[in-house]
Amino acid sequence: MNRLFVPLNNEAFYWFKNNGKKYELRAYGPRWNEEHVFEGRKVELRRGYSTPDSIKGKIGKIAIGTLAKVFSEIDYKKIIPPAESAKEAVLIIKRMMGNKKKFIAFEIARQME
Repeated sequence: MNRLFVPLNNEAFYWFKNNGKKYELRAYGPRWNEEHVFEGRKVELRRGYSTPDSIKGKIGKIAIGTLAKVFSEIDYKKIIPPAESAKEAVLIIKRMMGNKKKFIAFEIARQME
């Protein structure tokens, strides 16, 4: 299977590049589920759709469920590095994604620039 393309806004891209972000979080749905997001799949994180800035790697650990469940499996700082608490991370996620109920978080392992 080909690589999973993951467009990111500037903020999230630079969290990966410079600030310790290790996991991407998406609202669970038709594109973001176990069929498309699975361990070992090649992934390309791209800053926007049309820039050449990218981070390549493979998908590692995956967590699926509510934010509470995801945060019970993954340290919130690996998803939202600037957050000072899990509560603040939830607020940032809601600001970015709205009030979703189910999520998929996936590790970006073996990053190659």
